[in-house]
Amino acid sequence: MVMAGPGEDLRGIGGSGGESLDARLLGRVDAAFDCALDRAEAAVLALAADAPRTDRLAALLAGLTGAAAADRDLARLALVEAPGLGPGALARKDAAVGRLAGLLAREVAGPGTSQTASEMAAGGIYEVLQRRLAAPGPADPAALAADLAALWLPVLTGDR
Repeated sequence: MVMAGPGEDLRGIGGSGGESLDARLLGRVDAAFDCALDRAEAAVLALAADAPRTDRLAALLAGLTGAAAADRDLARLALVEAPGLGPGALARKDAAVGRLAGLLAREVAGPGTSQTASEMAAGGIYEVLQRRLAAPGPADPAALAADLAALWLPVLTGDR
């Protein structure tokens, strides 16, 4: 393995097959977003089709926060560090937030709830997770999921 000297750019140091460090990190970012969103979706789909929206949102958020807690370092890379990797990482973040918004709209939002509400909730959930992962010490995933559900359920269902 070649190590960069002081002041040298790390971008040229690659993994197997000449893959750059940035490419490897972006692959990890993709894996983190996919894992968390796949867990969230699976948790919702495991419920009965007529499960209440409160249960659907709770399951979705438990999947997200559980994924972050299961591999905090990877979650931190995706949510906190990745924006420093440039436009490719920002595009991945935007795609993940968009996927979360779609999942919220499809699985939780009430009839007549605007797409904007789902987008706003997805962005807010992302921001809270990002801030919690940037803070020192562990976060309680169940408590965080409950806090997020209490905040966003009225927005997503129109029940105020």
